[in-house]
Amino acid sequence: MAEKDLYNLSKIFYYFRERYYNQAYTTANEGLKRFVNDGILQFYSALALLMDVRLHEAMRELEQLRNKPELAVATLLALAYGHKQHKIPDREAIAELEVKIKELRKQVDDTALFYAAHTLYIIGKADKAMEYIERATKQNPTNIFALTLKGWILISNDIAKESKQYFDAALKLESNFPDAAFGYAKYREIRSNFSQALEYVNRVLATKSDYLPAVLENMKLQLCMQDWEQCEDVAQRAFRIDSNCVEAHKYHYLYLLCKEGNYTDAQQAFNRLLQSIDISEPKGAWQYFEISQVVARVCGRNSQILHQSDILLQRALELDSANADYLIEGGYQALMATKMNEAIKFYKSAARTHADNMGAVYGIIHCQILEGKFAEAKQQIEFQHEVQSGNSAEIAHLRAILAKHENTMVPDQIVQLFDSAAEQHFKNLRGLPLGKKYLLCLNPDFILEIVREYMNNTSLKPVESGQALDPSLRKSAGILEQLTKAVPGLLEGLFLLAKVKYLSGDTAEAKSVLRRIIDQEATYSEAYILLAQVYTREGNTHLAYESLENGLSYNFDLKTHPIYHLIRARIFKKEQKYEEACKLLQSALNLPGVKKRHQPETLKTPRSKSEQMISSVPITMQDRVSVFLELAEIQILLNRIHEASILLQEASTEFQGTSEESRILLTNVDLALKRGDINQAIEILIQIKPDQTYYLQSREKLAEIYLKHRRDKKLFIKTYKELVDRNPTPEALVILGDAYMSIMEVCITNK
Repeated sequence: MAEKDLYNLSKIFYYFRERYYNQAYTTANEGLKRFVNDGILQFYSALALLMDVRLHEAMRELEQLRNKPELAVATLLALAYGHKQHKIPDREAIAELEVKIKELRKQVDDTALFYAAHTLYIIGKADKAMEYIERATKQNPTNIFALTLKGWILISNDIAKESKQYFDAALKLESNFPDAAFGYAKYREIRSNFSQALEYVNRVLATKSDYLPAVLENMKLQLCMQDWEQCEDVAQRAFRIDSNCVEAHKYHYLYLLCKEGNYTDAQQAFNRLLQSIDISEPKGAWQYFEISQVVARVCGRNSQILHQSDILLQRALELDSANADYLIEGGYQALMATKMNEAIKFYKSAARTHADNMGAVYGIIHCQILEGKFAEAKQQIEFQHEVQSGNSAEIAHLRAILAKHENTMVPDQIVQLFDSAAEQHFKNLRGLPLGKKYLLCLNPDFILEIVREYMNNTSLKPVESGQALDPSLRKSAGILEQLTKAVPGLLEGLFLLAKVKYLSGDTAEAKSVLRRIIDQEATYSEAYILLAQVYTREGNTHLAYESLENGLSYNFDLKTHPIYHLIRARIFKKEQKYEEACKLLQSALNLPGVKKRHQPETLKTPRSKSEQMISSVPITMQDRVSVFLELAEIQILLNRIHEASILLQEASTEFQGTSEESRILLTNVDLALKRGDINQAIEILIQIKPDQTYYLQSREKLAEIYLKHRRDKKLFIKTYKELVDRNPTPEALVILGDAYMSIMEVCITNK
């Protein structure tokens, strides 16, 4: 009998749980070669056909099993489910089946109740399955199948802590029952006890070293323990057992993308993955869809990889064109590829068939914002905010991007909205171990968008020793540390982390991260640019220039980007070669898109390898302002006060109302001080409001003027006290403490 082959049955159960329905069918039929005409294997073979949407074949097989006592209820449940899957369900047949189910379920034994419960569990009705399994375990507390299934149902219903006793009980009755061992391992995994989970999986492998489900669970647990290398080693072991193992191909593909950032080899891995699904799960729409979702979010919008994820998604849609989740994903990926019209079509198709699906609603609102339909989007957001309890990450995010595009809020208010979105987003990650689900929920693409917003609202000048760290930098660092730990091969994540470290004054760590980037992708020009900035900051102009030249050797177009001129000018400035710096910055100012905005800053577009070069990096508003201000500072150093004044007036006009306006005002303060106009310097600084990006720096500068130029200790301390009152952060308190210390030092010196 099939029940005696616990390894084969456990493999069938495993494939059902993981949605590998064709593999479940194949395994059941392999078992039938040994146990000819075995009803249990015939039933699981038919159920696999049903779940694989091979309805007519499945229904025919199931009809032949209706009269088997241990399978009677399970077969009727499967038939009723099958009828409901037809485009035009036979309501009369369904009603008849449901009447028979109600009659039979009162009469059957624990074995029949187990198979009925397992059927309900497989078709996604875990709550209903619990009713059956409760009766089965009461009738026979030693039924290892029923005990194990009860544990799995509890896990499905998010009651994992109660599942342990049932897996324990089953393993005490039969220590060599793989499905119970996997259940116990899953319980330990949920409790983040990965080493003990691995121990139970390895017990199965100790008795059967080529048992593929155990190898795959081992592979996943290696990643749970954040060991990408071991995960890859076990994936290779799985290939030696089955070269078309879909799950192993998925993890190998993710290893190349997430750990190695190797998009070249990923092409071959993608081809093998696609081929393996085509062979092993040709009707498995969910298998194509699942990996497509993850890949799209971890690839940094690389155009080559986005194309691969689109191919996978199209396969899923070909098999199930009305599936709302697949349609919504189509819209999401179309937006990533900046295909607005296509995205709208996907979202509207999903909304037509599933009007209550929030993913479709959020997608449509996102498109409305990007199309400039702000009134419609705002109305929808307000409505969704009212009908939902609490503030979801999606709503918070939509409110943030609406405010940004509508330009109706000051930068600090927009940042607060992104804060809310980030907070809600990371709540969803709590308790999840590293794996496909974690990567999907982490959504690196979304996280990078939030970090870019934070970076747009922070000072581009590295903090000085003892100076408070900008809150946006602190938040960015926390997010990026988590991101780069999970996806160490994502170049943009590493690059932004290096930039945060540089701006935070940690040049050693910035260099370390930048070297990681260059080791991984020697042509990543942005890394050389930032490395040059780091060396300039450290006073090592020789290495700074060398880094720029290295970047230039990989991409000669670097010379046409203002950031190249800006850094070379800073090198000259460090060497006190002010005339050379001035000429370079004049050239930078005359480049397209610097004096006047050249192109609208839209969605971040997909990036091919060549597009990752600096020439394709859009000239940001911060870059443009940096050129203006650096040139003004050089002119001040050259005592060309009139020219500096004209330039700053031009910058003030161009960037009025933007987050960079206060930064320009700070340079105007330097100009006023150079002219000896202390009153004007103070007046300018007082204009900078608490909700502006450079408020903290403005108050530090104001306090410095009161102390150094006015010799007024009371106003010096009062300025810092006001800063703490308005912004009672740890950073502000540290600054106040430093202010008191500096006053004491002055007093001691004067004595």
